[in-house]
Amino acid sequence: MESTYQELSANPTDNVYGYTFLERGEDAAAVLAETAAEIDPNQGERLLGLYGARGQNGNLPVSSADGDYSTTGLDMFSLFSSAQADSPNNITPGIPNPDTQRPLLPGETDESFIAREINENPTLQDLTEAALDVLAKDKDGFWLMVEGGDIDWSAHDNNMDNLIGTMLDFDKSVQSVMDWIEENGGWEENLLVVTADHDHYLTLSPDFPKLLATEGAEALTYELHTPEESGQYWGSDPEVKYGWGSHTNRPVPVYYQGEGSEVLDSLVGEGYNSYGFEIPGLPNHVDQTHIFQTMAAAVTGTDNYINGSQNAETFVGEAGNDLIIALGDNDTVAGLAGDDQIYGGDGNDVLRGDENERSPGGQPGGDDMIYGGTGNDRIGGKGGNDKLYGDDGDDQIWGDDGDDLLHGGFGNDTLTGDDFSGGQGADTFVLALGEGTDTITDFELGIDKLALTAGLTFEQLSITASGSNALISVGDERLAILNGVEAVGLIENSAATFAQI
Repeated sequence: MESTYQELSANPTDNVYGYTFLERGEDAAAVLAETAAEIDPNQGERLLGLYGARGQNGNLPVSSADGDYSTTGLDMFSLFSSAQADSPNNITPGIPNPDTQRPLLPGETDESFIAREINENPTLQDLTEAALDVLAKDKDGFWLMVEGGDIDWSAHDNNMDNLIGTMLDFDKSVQSVMDWIEENGGWEENLLVVTADHDHYLTLSPDFPKLLATEGAEALTYELHTPEESGQYWGSDPEVKYGWGSHTNRPVPVYYQGEGSEVLDSLVGEGYNSYGFEIPGLPNHVDQTHIFQTMAAAVTGTDNYINGSQNAETFVGEAGNDLIIALGDNDTVAGLAGDDQIYGGDGNDVLRGDENERSPGGQPGGDDMIYGGTGNDRIGGKGGNDKLYGDDGDDQIWGDDGDDLLHGGFGNDTLTGDDFSGGQGADTFVLALGEGTDTITDFELGIDKLALTAGLTFEQLSITASGSNALISVGDERLAILNGVEAVGLIENSAATFAQI
């Protein structure tokens, strides 16, 4: 982690991770907004920000219930810290409350501390709006997760002031998302889901959390369960109480609106498959897995979701648009008809866009997106205009029929646009630095294209001949071998052949 930070901070715009890196500093909110406006994810650009207030374990400044940031820098993020204790098991009156001590620098006042923390950190709303600004430029759509984690820690501390303040901060972020939706296609094109990952109990007793600290799990027993001693644990059965720290097992509400809501409606009470196990549903409830399935369906436009396990399996989709995640081991996946999205995960997989057979794809066929993941995969688009990504490993990719995009990714890959199936189409082969050497077996000048990505330009390329093949390099790095293509012809047709994506 330390080496990662050193690389990013020393090279904020030109680091090995490919991020534009921001961190806390003067006028942080304005700098973030200006930087986000310049980021283009379609050019492979990515934005990473690292912020946090002093004295709050890396969390953002807390606005408090009345929004004056008067609690910023106070250690509300330690379990039981409001209880005048030096440890959960040592509740001793008279010990200074850690919630009253800021990590002030020499000569720094509380007022100047708060002003600096506000200036050098964006709010959760600022972060949300910057993320929307960047992701909205992605032509393929996006999903964004915004988490108000300091709500959780305020509840751990039983701190009502901060709990209200952090909830208000989160509410402002939700409002920003709703405003963005109204201005960008409305609810007919966007989906919003608001929920929590768990619930908390709170107690207003001055003894909190004495009994929990001294008795541990025994504090949950019926005999000891009194507001004065252990606080109010959730549980409809007076003899069965549950809690974890200050978490409860009470179900949390889910609020959702927009395109794709019907998917979550249909999953209420349903079970699901997880790593090969069938998990039963609960009437009138949904699981976090159902929320993921709804999100995946919304952003991918898929009708059917199939989730694999760590074992070798065969998955065949349905007639509609499938989302298939194969996970571990050596899997065989076929999407059948429809515009499918297939993720191979780990292992040496066989991934097919349409029929589960080695024969030519032909028509009709869906416009599929296939990602090989790790391992040495065999990927066939079959019919349709497909986007095929080998990812890691030495992959073999066939576009088959249609106008396909083939990107080998890391490793020494073999890319075939049409010949494997006798198919036809104008295919695009993607080249990038640092990903190994791609062998392209059937490149046709005047029909197919070579796409340069991640900042690679034609001026950087060296095109030479090796027998009847053309070699494309940058310095000592061999990017591609084009079988049966004359280097001279490739150079002469460069304007029509090379494009940047």
